[in-house]
Amino acid sequence: MTHLFTKRKTLKFLLLFIFWGGFSQTYSQSVGIGTNQPDSSAILELSSNNQGFLPPQMSSNQRDSISRPAAGLIIYNSTLNALQYFNGNSWITSDSTGSIPPPTNNSSNAISVIYGMDNNINRGGYAYAIKNNSIWIQQVLPYINQGYKDTFNKSQVVVFGMETQNNPGGYAFSIGETNQWSQQILPYLNQGYKAMACGNQLAVYGMDTQNNPGGYAFGYTSNSIWVQQSLPYLNQGYKAIGNNNQIVVYGMDTQNNPGGYAFGLNSNGVWVQQRLPYINQGYKAIGSGNQIVVYGMDTQNNPGGIAFAFTSAGNWIQQSLPYLNQGYKATGTNN
Repeated sequence: MTHLFTKRKTLKFLLLFIFWGGFSQTYSQSVGIGTNQPDSSAILELSSNNQGFLPPQMSSNQRDSISRPAAGLIIYNSTLNALQYFNGNSWITSDSTGSIPPPTNNSSNAISVIYGMDNNINRGGYAYAIKNNSIWIQQVLPYINQGYKDTFNKSQVVVFGMETQNNPGGYAFSIGETNQWSQQILPYLNQGYKAMACGNQLAVYGMDTQNNPGGYAFGYTSNSIWVQQSLPYLNQGYKAIGNNNQIVVYGMDTQNNPGGYAFGLNSNGVWVQQRLPYINQGYKAIGSGNQIVVYGMDTQNNPGGIAFAFTSAGNWIQQSLPYLNQGYKATGTNN
C-alpha cells in the first residue's frame, strides 16, 4: 500500500513538472491573440479586423494616484480625451492626429545655427546650420537694412528680418526636419514682424498701418511648410500665444470696426479664423495641454464676457461668460 502511494505521488510530481515546463516554454515565446503566428519580436501580438486595443481609461486625478508608474505605461485620459504614456518623468499626451510627440529632452532633432550680415563690402550675409548628422548646411542671406532676428522651438529654427529702404519687404529662412533651408518672402509691413514659437511650429507675424492697413502671419509647420494668413487691420494690433503644437494670433479693433479676430494655427498646419465680438476690456489668452483659450469681459455695452477655446482638434468653440464686476482670471494644467 505504501509502495502504491509512493508511485502515485511520484506520478503527480512528474505530471506537474511536465506541465510547468511546457507552460514556461510557451510563455518564453511570442503570444498571439487573434493570430496563430505572432511576430517573434513581440512578446504579445493582437490581431483583429473589427476590434481595437482598449487601454485602461481614467481621469487625470485617477492617473495621478498611480503609485510609481513604470516608464512606458499607457492609459487613455478621459479628462483630456487623449492617449497618454509615462516617459519615466512625466505623462506625455498624444497630439490631435493621434501621434505621440517625442519627449522634449530628445536631442535627435537638435539644430545649431550661426548667422550674420555684412552691410559694407559684400552686402548680405550667411546662415550655417548644423544638425546631429554633423553636416553644415549653408544659406545665403540677402541684404536687409534692419538685420536679421531669430526664433526657434525644439526642432526648428527661423532667421527673419525686413528691409525698409531699397526693396521694402523681407525674408524668413527656416530649417527643420529636412536637411535644407526653406525661404519665405515677407511683404513690407511698416510695424515690422514679430515671432512666436511652440512645440513643433513657428509663426512670423506683423501689421502695416499705412500703405495697406492689415498684416500677415506666416506659419512654419511641423511638416516644414510655410502657410500664409492675411490679418485684417486692427488698431490695437495683434498678439500671439504658443502652446505645444498650436499658435494663436489675436487682437482687437476699437475704432473702425469694433471687435477683433483670432487666427489659430493647428497641429495640421492650417490657419482657422474666429471672429471676436467687441469687449471694452480687451482679450487675454492662456494655453494648457493641447489647447488655447482667448477670453475677456465687457463692462459697458453688453455686460458680460466671452471665451473662445482653440481645441486640440483644431477648431474654435465658444462659451459665454456672465457679467462679474471683478472680472475673470485663468489658469490651466501643463498636461
